[in-house]
Amino acid sequence: ALLSQALAYERTAVPSLTGFIVWMKADDLNIKRQIDSASDQIRVMTVHGSKGLEAPIVILPDTGKRNIQVKSEVIKMGDVPVWKARDGEMPKTMQDALEEMKDAQRNEQLRLLYVALSRAEKWLIVAAAGDLGKSEPSWYHTVQGAMEHAGAVDASMPEVGPILRVEHGDWDAPDFKQKTIASTNFPILETLYSQKSTDPVEATKTLSPSDLGGAKALSGELGMDEETALAYGSLVHWHLEHPHKSTERDFGLSDTLRTQAKAEAVAVAVLDRPDLAHVFAPDTLAEVSITAPIGSQRIHGTIDRLLITDNKITAIDFKTNRAIPHSAADCPIGLLRQMGAYACALREIYPDHEIETAILWTNTQSLMPLPHDLVSQALKTSTYLDL
Repeated sequence: ALLSQALAYERTAVPSLTGFIVWMKADDLNIKRQIDSASDQIRVMTVHGSKGLEAPIVILPDTGKRNIQVKSEVIKMGDVPVWKARDGEMPKTMQDALEEMKDAQRNEQLRLLYVALSRAEKWLIVAAAGDLGKSEPSWYHTVQGAMEHAGAVDASMPEVGPILRVEHGDWDAPDFKQKTIASTNFPILETLYSQKSTDPVEATKTLSPSDLGGAKALSGELGMDEETALAYGSLVHWHLEHPHKSTERDFGLSDTLRTQAKAEAVAVAVLDRPDLAHVFAPDTLAEVSITAPIGSQRIHGTIDRLLITDNKITAIDFKTNRAIPHSAADCPIGLLRQMGAYACALREIYPDHEIETAILWTNTQSLMPLPHDLVSQALKTSTYLDL
C-alpha cells in the first residue's frame, strides 16, 4: 500500500521525500485488506493483521523465545520521567516500575496469543525452532502446557520429529478431490526411511442437522427470495446473540437499511419479552457447536441456545419464518428432523439428563416446545441417515 501511494505521488508531483511526507499527512487514506477467504492460497500475516479473520488451518511457525525487556532509557515512575539506571545501581522503586512495565508487555503477549489461537476454525499448528529459553515462558511452552493439561497424546513421526496432538470431533470438510499430476521423470533418490503403505480408510460422512431433508417452511409462505431470507435470518440471529450492538458484518442484504432495521426490531421485540428472559439468561450458552455419532454416521451443527441444569438440557433454535404453525405437530418436517438430530446428539453427550427441544419463532416472539417422540419419529424418516 505504501509503494502504491509513492507511485501515485510520483505521477502527480515532483518527487521529493519532504513533499511525499506532507502529501501523506494531508491525504485522507483508507486502506483495506483485499483477502479472498475462499481461495486456496496461503496468507502470511502478523498476529495483529489477522484480527477479525478466520481460516480452516492456521500455522504459527515461530512461537519461540521472546525477550521481555524495557529498551527505553527514560521511564516513568508515577508521573515523573527519570533516566533508567544500570542494573547493579538501580533502586528498588525503579526495579518495581520496570517490573510493572514488563508485566504489561507479558499481558499484551498473552492477548496476542489468544488472537492467534482463535483464528483457526479446524486445525491449529503451533511450532518453534532453536532455543526456546527458560527465563520467560514462550508461546510454545504456554501452548504445550495447556495441551498436556488437556490430555495431549504423542503423535511423533520420524520424518517430522516430536509432536503433541489434541483432537476431538471431526471436520465437516468438503469431499476430498484427487488432483491429477502430470507424469514427470524425477531422479531416483536414496531412501532415507521406509514406511508401510496402507489403503486409506474411508472417513465417516459428516451431516448437518439442517440438511436431513424435508420442508423448512409451511406451504404458501411468501416473502423474500432464498438468498435474502437466509441473510435476514443470520442478521436476526446476530442481534439476538449481540443485543444493543450495531451491525458490524455484511450479511449481503439487498434492501440493506430497511431490512436491517426490521431484523433489529424483531430481535429487540424477542429480547423484551419477560416470558423469554430465561432463554437469554447469563448462564445460558449461545451458538454452541455440537458433534456426535448418529447410527453409523455423524452430525455436526450449531445450536442457537442451550440451557443446562443439573438434570435437564434444553436446545432452542431460532426461526424467522413468517408463517408460524399452530402446533408442534404442524411444524415442517425439515425443522422437526433438525431438532431430532440435536436431541439425539445431546443424548449421546448427556446420557443422564432429560433432553428437551424447542423452537423460538421470532416473528411472534413465542417459544414452542417440541415433544420428544415427535422429533425422534421425524428423524427416523430421514433418508439421509442410516439408523
